[in-house]
Amino acid sequence: MKTCAIWGATDLAICQGLILDNSINLDMHFIGSYDKNSDKCSEMPRPISKSEVITADIIFSEQRLVESVKRDLAIYINNKNEYPEVLSCQSFMKDYLNVHPKAVGNGSGFAHWIVSARKFMNAPIENFFEVGSNYSQDANFVKQVLGIKDNNIYCFEGNTNIAKEASEFYSYNSIHSVVSNKNGTMKMYMVPEDAINSGLSTVVNYPTKSEWKTEDVRSIRLDGFMEEENISSMDFLKIDVEGISYEVLEGLGQRISDVKCVQLEAEYLNKYEKHAWKDIMGYLISKGFILVDYCPTSKYQCDSLWINEEYLDVALTN
Repeated sequence: MKTCAIWGATDLAICQGLILDNSINLDMHFIGSYDKNSDKCSEMPRPISKSEVITADIIFSEQRLVESVKRDLAIYINNKNEYPEVLSCQSFMKDYLNVHPKAVGNGSGFAHWIVSARKFMNAPIENFFEVGSNYSQDANFVKQVLGIKDNNIYCFEGNTNIAKEASEFYSYNSIHSVVSNKNGTMKMYMVPEDAINSGLSTVVNYPTKSEWKTEDVRSIRLDGFMEEENISSMDFLKIDVEGISYEVLEGLGQRISDVKCVQLEAEYLNKYEKHAWKDIMGYLISKGFILVDYCPTSKYQCDSLWINEEYLDVALTN
């Protein structure tokens, strides 16, 4: 019997894979969600039943994923009395997952989208493209879970300092550039060094960011990048660019047909520029993508997952 520490919904999903592998016998304990104000867990350990895990809304069903989770993500502790000491802060998880210390989170929140993509796609995920990558923590998590090779991971980040540090920390393809619907340069508003969220740099000027330091950064289109790098397809494209998701998609041109899966953040209203959630929906639908997963993250924004209908699991159409 081993003890598996469960941090919250994400780790609950991870543990489903372990439970579904009948050779694993776990004594599971939930240790609460991370509280950034206190840098501690929100509640003390408590036992968690197998039924709680199995009835959660995400299932890790692939053996490859199970093995990867067992190897890289499951934290086993022999003595549950060690929980408060060993798992009391987010920094421990960052160290465990080899995450840049300045990153926003440890990337584990992306587990939901990995599972949904595998559930609804009929194709493997062998490369990963992250536009607006921050310190590449999501790319790092995807790599560890799916076993993607470093040279098949592409991280695009416009913030000069963040892009430099991330490229030195990981050996992925790190591209210091804004991704949009044009080649050239764009003025970027750089998030202050002391900001709580280091992922808010943007090329969109609106009042709360007008006092930020600006810098002219190279802008590229993804269709041109794919041609230059001889990339035949994008298995998984993640877009988190603070207001220009539509422009990123436009920049794929005809090559959008070579994208299998898109996960992106969008705004409900025209808070940033002219394109909002409804415009992005219309564009992706017109290009043959199907919305398979959706999650409102606030009253202003949402996250969603889209699958190219060519790679949609046939079970959905029966």
